[in-house]
Parts: sequence; structure tokens; C-alpha cells
Amino acid sequence: FSEPSEPPKIEKPSSIRSGGGGAGVAGASVSATPKLLSAPREKQYYNVVLYASCTADGSCGWVSGSPLAAAGNRVTVSAQAIDDDHGFLGFSVNGRPAIEDAGSTDGVHRITFTVTGGVTQVAAQFERRTFYVSPDGDDAADARSWATARRTIQAAIDSALTGDTIVVTNGVYEPITATLDYAFTIRSVNGAAATVIDGGNSTRCATFGGSDTSYFAYTNTVLEGFTLRNGSTSYYGGGSYYGTLRNCVLTGNRTTYSSSSSSYGGGGAYRGVLIGCLIYDNSAYYYGGGVYGATLYGCTVARNTAYYGGGLYSGTAYNTVVWDNSSSGNNSYSNVYSTSTYSSSTSRDPKFVCSRQQDFRLRTGSPCVDAGNSAYASGETDLAGAPRVQGGAIDMG
Repeated sequence: FSEPSEPPKIEKPSSIRSGGGGAGVAGASVSATPKLLSAPREKQYYNVVLYASCTADGSCGWVSGSPLAAAGNRVTVSAQAIDDDHGFLGFSVNGRPAIEDAGSTDGVHRITFTVTGGVTQVAAQFERRTFYVSPDGDDAADARSWATARRTIQAAIDSALTGDTIVVTNGVYEPITATLDYAFTIRSVNGAAATVIDGGNSTRCATFGGSDTSYFAYTNTVLEGFTLRNGSTSYYGGGSYYGTLRNCVLTGNRTTYSSSSSSYGGGGAYRGVLIGCLIYDNSAYYYGGGVYGATLYGCTVARNTAYYGGGLYSGTAYNTVVWDNSSSGNNSYSNVYSTSTYSSSTSRDPKFVCSRQQDFRLRTGSPCVDAGNSAYASGETDLAGAPRVQGGAIDMG
């Protein structure tokens, strides 16, 4: 298994501001209103491409937001940091550091070059940051250290840009309301047992897609080492909505809408990617009490309930244990219903140590020990912090 690849590092659109000048006139500057060469996702790349040649011989060039620049043109592009947390680091030409124009004293940084076949890309680079969150923090603080940590995870998210990291210490936290799929990592210090996001039985614990449906299919935001509990929503994902969850526990979450529409459900998680997670005691009124439509690697899905697919509904599962779930609609599909790929996974009794006391570790002699496919290995350590592979092969679950 290759973890979901992270796209090029991105920045907010306003972090790069245009330089002056006309476009397409030999010897003149060309304004550079930034935009991505690939589809933008609200925040632009840390390595922001301002110019790219449009043919191999450099006969013309693309300047962001401007007409093509003809060969021989002198082009000026500019960049400006959006905030104090993500300072400007410098320009690069063809991936190598380049010296900016003299006289950039107004916070706007400029570089001028001639369009030739030898210049294939000009880009600007910006700092990445680590933000700190603690129950004793203050959301008005700058979050640059534990002494100035913020109190809520969402407040740190609101300042983070792609490539940043948010580090969260022990405590119980309010839900994450939106990350809009920005590619940063939210990581706990001491794992899921010590770090909780609680929905209070009234709202979803973690929303990674945002409210704008144009972001709904993405998994760039990573949440690592949290318990998501007591989340509740009508339609999609009581615990989580999209995102990539690693070594997380989802329990006591639910979806409540009483419709037979096959698009509603996912008591624990709705879509996204789950790696090394434990999903138990969640419920959905109709579909996917544990998980709806997600991709699972090395997870355990147990004691969840739904009308169809108490454990899983749709999606894919690799090296995953799905056991002791229940379905009121059709007991033949208590664990798995309409799952498109179910590889190196099992719905046989995995012989947990003591599931009644929430101990879902595998006993000696479990049919799931060393029974997984190492091609779908899900990280170096499991939810308990132990090596993921301890015998001849990776375990299921």
C-alpha cells in the first residue's frame, strides 16, 4: 500500500500578488496574477509556479493569469507573503535558487528574466509552520509554541496552509468544522487514548470536505492519533466526513436520517481513507453503521449497527477485520454489504482479547495473526504504537 500521495505544496491565492506592466510586448514587464497550472483548491502551492514555458523550445511562455509571453520578452513576476506565519523564502528558476531584483523593500518581491528556451519555470517559495493546540491555550494566541498554543483545533486550522503541521496535546476538543481538503497534518502528541474530539451527540466530530460540495471528494487533510466520539449528524458520517484518518478510534457516533436512500449513512465514517483505525459501537439508520464508502487499510470494524451493512457499506477494505456487527435489514449482510473490494480481510471470528472491555487486540492463535497482505501494509506502527509487522507477515486489523 502506498499512502495517499500529497500534492505539491500550496498557498492561498492572495499570498502571491501581481507585478505591474503590460503583457506580450517585447521588452516590457508582464503582470503575474497567480494561479495554478493544475486545478486550484482554494490555497495555492507553497512552491507557487509563476511562469512556465509552454513549448519545449521556449518559443512562448505562460505567465500566471496573463497572455503568453513571446520569446525574447523581459518578464517580471512578483510575490508577497499573505501573513507573518508564512514568510517569503525566495525565488527559484528551473528548481534552483535565484536572486530577486534589487529594491524590493515594500514587502513585494520581484524577479525579472528573459523568456528563452533555457527558462522552463520560475516559482516562489514560502515557509511552512507548526501550530500548537492545548486545552489551556488561547485562540487569540499565535500558536507558534506550547506557551502560545491555541485552545481549539479549528482555530489552528484557520491559520494553517498546505504543508503545515498542527500538533495537539492531551485533552478533549470541540469538533473540526472544515479543513476544505487542505493538505496538512493534524497530529496528537500521545495518541488516541489521550486526545479526543467529542461531538456532544449533536454534531459531527470532524469535517474534512467543508460545506462546499466542490471539496467533497478529497482526502488530503490527515488526522493522526485521535478518538472521535459522540458525533451525530443526519446524513453523512457521524464521526468523520472524508479526510485521511491514521491510527484513530471512532466510537459512539451516528447518522440519524430515516430514509432508505443509499447515499445516506456512515455512522462512524463517511468516505475518505482510514489507516490502522478502530471503528466500534457506531450506528446508522440505514447504511454503513461503521463505515460508508471509504477505503480501509489494516482497520478493525466491530459492534456497529445499521439496517444494511452494520460494519461496512460500499468502499474497499484491505487487511481489515469486520466482525460482530449487526444489520436489522438483512442478517446475511451484518458485517459487509455492497463492498466493491474486500482483499486480505475477514469476517471470521478474529478472537479478540476481550471486546466487551473494548480490547480488540488479537489473541494468540487468532486466524488474523500474520494473515494479511504486506503489499497493503499500513504504516510502521499500529494503534497501540507497536510495530505493524511482528511476525512473518502483517496482521489483519
